[in-house]
Amino acid sequence: MEEILYIRIADCIVECRFHEGLYPFVRKEFVKRFKRRYGGFIYPNKQPEKAAARIDIKDYNKSQLITKKEGKTLRHYVYFFSQRGNSASTYYFISFAQLNIILRNLVQNQLRSHFGFQLHGAASLVHNKAVLFLGPNGAGKSTATSLLKSKFRPLADDACYVRKVGQSYYLYQTQEFEKQPISKSFDRYEISSVFFLHKSERNQIKPVTSEDTIYAKMIKQCNFYSAESVETEMKTLRDFSKKAQFYRLYFQKKRQPLIDLLK
Repeated sequence: MEEILYIRIADCIVECRFHEGLYPFVRKEFVKRFKRRYGGFIYPNKQPEKAAARIDIKDYNKSQLITKKEGKTLRHYVYFFSQRGNSASTYYFISFAQLNIILRNLVQNQLRSHFGFQLHGAASLVHNKAVLFLGPNGAGKSTATSLLKSKFRPLADDACYVRKVGQSYYLYQTQEFEKQPISKSFDRYEISSVFFLHKSERNQIKPVTSEDTIYAKMIKQCNFYSAESVETEMKTLRDFSKKAQFYRLYFQKKRQPLIDLLK
């Protein structure tokens, strides 16, 4: 008998069906690791009203290898999932890095039509609201959350989902791997402010008021779902750029001064 689990990511409920097959031990171990990996996202109700997406996980009996020749090098790719609309099919042999890709596709497919997007950024919980830290690689996103973690709980240090609910925007944790251990759940956190990071010898905060500047910076941080979804996601980014509070954060790599700055 197949086992069914429901996980909730960015308020998108994904039905995960673990099908029986020729290798019951493989299935059992996969489900055990799945529960451990995504435990915070597992929906508490066994049967939600409606799932937005579905994954079928099955045995894999055929080796489907795709080979491409690039000069003198042969590159081999393993086919690991198929997707049609809001449904995907995959196999027990895949890694959780690959399963994260499948979940990302399904979640972002839902978010693009529900005022949401994924950001390359970090976040901390400050006074019960989410504070986002954005910037290019090396700007200090992971550093900032690490310096703050003794006072403010890290929510993400590499990626997060943002979604509009009512008139407010909320941060959601992703299924992605993080650079540091972070406790995850399907909870949402109202966003209070967004900081563009700059490493400096002084600690200071400066407001950013130009919507065009904010929008240009946000585009660089957004992980767009597909070429077809860019226009829709950019409209949501523009709205977010108008409604959130944005600042430049100049900071030293020192724990207490940064904590004091955000108190």
